[in-house]
Amino acid sequence: MASFLPALLMPLLLAWVPQSWAGDCKGHRQVLRGPPGHVTDGMGNYSVNGNCEWLIKAPSSSYSIVLNFTFMETECTYDYLFVYDGDSYDSPLLASLTGTTLPQPIEAKSGKMLLHLFSDANYNLLGFNATYSFSVCPGACGGHGRCDHALARCLCHPGWGGPGCATPLCSQACVLHGVCDTTGERCLCTSGFVGQSCQLGLRDDSGAGQWWEVSGGDDQMAPRTAAAGVYVPSTGAMYIFGGFDLNKALGDLVKYNFTNNKWERRSHAYCPAARHSHTAVEWQGNMVIFGGELTNGSLASDVWMYRPLEDDWQQLGQWDSPGAPKLANHAAAVVDNYLYVFGGRTEEDMFSSSLSRFNLSGRVWETVRPSGGKPPATAGHSMVFHAPSRMLLVYGGHRPTTARFKRARERHRRVPRGPPLLDLLPVPVPDQRAQRTGLPLGHHHRELHGGVRWECSHPLPGGEVLR
Repeated sequence: MASFLPALLMPLLLAWVPQSWAGDCKGHRQVLRGPPGHVTDGMGNYSVNGNCEWLIKAPSSSYSIVLNFTFMETECTYDYLFVYDGDSYDSPLLASLTGTTLPQPIEAKSGKMLLHLFSDANYNLLGFNATYSFSVCPGACGGHGRCDHALARCLCHPGWGGPGCATPLCSQACVLHGVCDTTGERCLCTSGFVGQSCQLGLRDDSGAGQWWEVSGGDDQMAPRTAAAGVYVPSTGAMYIFGGFDLNKALGDLVKYNFTNNKWERRSHAYCPAARHSHTAVEWQGNMVIFGGELTNGSLASDVWMYRPLEDDWQQLGQWDSPGAPKLANHAAAVVDNYLYVFGGRTEEDMFSSSLSRFNLSGRVWETVRPSGGKPPATAGHSMVFHAPSRMLLVYGGHRPTTARFKRARERHRRVPRGPPLLDLLPVPVPDQRAQRTGLPLGHHHRELHGGVRWECSHPLPGGEVLR
């Protein structure tokens, strides 16, 4: 009888092992139905010049699909795994993953999830392994609760709350410098303290040299990249406008109150057009934004000012103002009553090395021709004004390897940046990231919000503070 076991077991094993073996990932689509299971590109390295698809189907559209990765390894910035909330490339993009960082869980709410593995002609690695499950509860309760299928809601474990059990409840540490709100889900900090547990003082050096997570994200603040924002001391709040969520430019204004640790979305009938890759600066207690890429792909040259105390927008500079540069991925800083703008990407898909300034009082543009050598053309950089030396300091960014930005931008359009459904895990140092917002906050603090993780390209919610 034992002699027949190998012959009997072989068909069973072939039925269980995924069929997309290494080397055959060329135009293949596998449909995964039935009970929860796993999805992988197969044994060994994935093929070069590959285009492989997996379509996961839940029992019905009332179920969400949650994808949990156990392994991830692709050639960083060249080979990508795309994840869509639906069954086609026209569906909302949830993630574009590359590199070796293990992604956080990704949820598709349509009842269908399409995975597309793309590889180029040069180099291939081991690919990915993931498990998938179906749930009628948000995020399958995130591992912090159990799903009540009859009521389609989560029953959270102690210490966790929110619809998907993803919100840590107000900790005991909160009572040192604040109180819990009526829901028990967030701390209301006393004056001079911020953070999820009100543990960070703004008027002293306690905790200096460390990163502190202030917010892990909120339903009012959709994760995004290429947004811009400022901290306004007179209101004790941070204001963020616009950005990109993988599928479209955003036109919302969101406020984060450091006292009650709460995000709030503001709505206005008169406001700037949706955009990303713009800049924002603080001027006289207001937020001034300039430029960026609009929904139709054109670049903006208008200047807007949001007044927090009046809760309204004013347009300071028109798109057709003489001398107004059309730019995205530039840098800006305020010196006295002037908005200085340096570098960025132009409408001709070139990197710019020009310096312009806008008179915020007189509302006139002019080109600045500094003495000394010509600065290098740069995009995606940072710029600050150093008051003691009266100098503008420029750091980082991209330099052109060719005369044009177009090729890189086209690749980025084909490869939008990562999953917008992620919460930051508590880490001592935030990930390397680009296209984030950095701004001063209180006593020796700098707020860092959102952006793109450098290795795996995730748009990020929430923010941290560096002392």
